[in-house]
Amino acid sequence: MKNLENIPSYILSSIAGVASEDEKKQLSQWLEMPGNAKAYEQLKQVNEISSDLTLYKSFDRRKALQQVKGAIRVNKRRRLFGHLQRIAAFLFIPLLIGSLFMLRQYFNFQEGVNNGPLVQEISSPPGTRTHFFLPDSSEVWLNASSTIKFPSAFRGNTRLVELDGEGYFKVYKNKNKPFIVKNENVAVTALGTAFNFCGYADDNSSLVTLQEGKINVQNNHTKEALIALPGEQIQFSKSDGDFTKLAVNVDDFTAWRDGRLVFNKTPLSRVVSNLGRSYNVDVELVGAGVSNYRYTATFTDESIYQVLELLKLTAPIDYSITSRESIGDGTQFSKQKIKIWKTSKNSQPM
Repeated sequence: MKNLENIPSYILSSIAGVASEDEKKQLSQWLEMPGNAKAYEQLKQVNEISSDLTLYKSFDRRKALQQVKGAIRVNKRRRLFGHLQRIAAFLFIPLLIGSLFMLRQYFNFQEGVNNGPLVQEISSPPGTRTHFFLPDSSEVWLNASSTIKFPSAFRGNTRLVELDGEGYFKVYKNKNKPFIVKNENVAVTALGTAFNFCGYADDNSSLVTLQEGKINVQNNHTKEALIALPGEQIQFSKSDGDFTKLAVNVDDFTAWRDGRLVFNKTPLSRVVSNLGRSYNVDVELVGAGVSNYRYTATFTDESIYQVLELLKLTAPIDYSITSRESIGDGTQFSKQKIKIWKTSKNSQPM
């Protein structure tokens, strides 16, 4: 088996107590990723047991097992006392082998299996926002009801992540390895930049808004590409395939990172989608034409009831709210359900 070179040097340096300030920063960011803290503690334990973590990097499971079996065969012929003295050692070696093998699996170092990095997934539940760092030190904010997938280490010529939902990316600059974020409709390529990507699977459109730097946005269906500069947004429409660029107020599309919902002549259909994810409620628009109303407003700390009342003041609409109901054994509850309709007929939908 080849030497295992995939443990980052800053991890080994830290465990050995010789990490530089830059390596300490890299380790801190790496430890924020799910599962990494546990793996790090296991590596420290292995180092304490073996007194040399290089054992891990040159560990040959098959050879070690053969050595254990050979030792057992030799000791069968020795006196019982001598055999008992070695039982602890024979038990310890498989335990150490097992620990090393489990850690190797965590870093995806499996002999005869794909040696590529593990795919990690982070999800931000409805009503929450998540902030973290990617393996290359790029910074990410993930909006409510969003999921991102990325490798545990970026290898090859690109840094590729997949997004379902909305994320703000502050990309660590590496001109030799472009950073790519994609969903089923568009792919965004950047070197060192900051942009917002909104592309929920159940939305009709994908919106890419650039704050800093420069990006290339490709239509995955036609392979057409557009270049965006700061203050510009690339839009893709699933319903008609439109792929366009326009100037926007970037803050309208990035304010969610600070807990603000900003709408600027936004169709009610998009408003209620954002409200549903931000407040973890199901919102239904009832009747023709109601989705075409447009709103301009900013919400920060308002409850869903206050938001609905403010919307009601600016357009001829009304709403109803169904309380949450217990599910199954009563430990879980359904989402609140909200219906919004036009008030011109002065009647509430059934």
